[in-house]
Amino acid sequence: MATDDTIFDAAATAFAQVQTTVTQLKSDYASVCAQIADTQSQLTAAPLAYIPLADLQAGILDFIDASGLKYAQDEITGTVSNFAQNYMSGNNNNPALAGKPLRFCDIEGAVNGAGFIQLLTPYKNVFNDQVLYYFFGQLVKQGLSALMADMPPEAFGYDAIHPDMIGTDRVTRRAAIVSLNAQLSTLQGQKADLVSKLTALGVRIPS
Repeated sequence: MATDDTIFDAAATAFAQVQTTVTQLKSDYASVCAQIADTQSQLTAAPLAYIPLADLQAGILDFIDASGLKYAQDEITGTVSNFAQNYMSGNNNNPALAGKPLRFCDIEGAVNGAGFIQLLTPYKNVFNDQVLYYFFGQLVKQGLSALMADMPPEAFGYDAIHPDMIGTDRVTRRAAIVSLNAQLSTLQGQKADLVSKLTALGVRIPS
């Protein structure tokens, strides 16, 4: 009987230890879940906060560069390529020349005024000022910068929001979002580890 008591006591001690461990793991799990929810909430809110006026103006200037580059890549490069491969010259009615480089006579004819082709603004009935953003971006930005310097905050809508709604600038915000994503990844890893441990102890975690 003494041996049975010893076995029971050992089992009871082990069981109590398991219960203590499960309680702690559940507490850790709840804490991690709360931190995940908070981090996700911060990630949702971070892009939605307003930025300082000066940074908004800087963003408008950044748009000039990005928009001009996209236009050049999407429109101008394709048009130049089509022109160089005989798709836009007077030879485009000759299938044998399509897709091949312009010959000497073709480019000479174009240079000497044999035809009219718009390479920078391919759509003859529409003018897109993105072409100016690409080729004269620095001048456009200088002019816009001077113009915006004389515009009051109200012209950018800042009279419609409370100053408390203005958050950090874009550089700081980007860094914060990167940090929050890294934090979220770590927390999700901790959550998965806790689920694995609890499952091994026979505790089912609702999905």
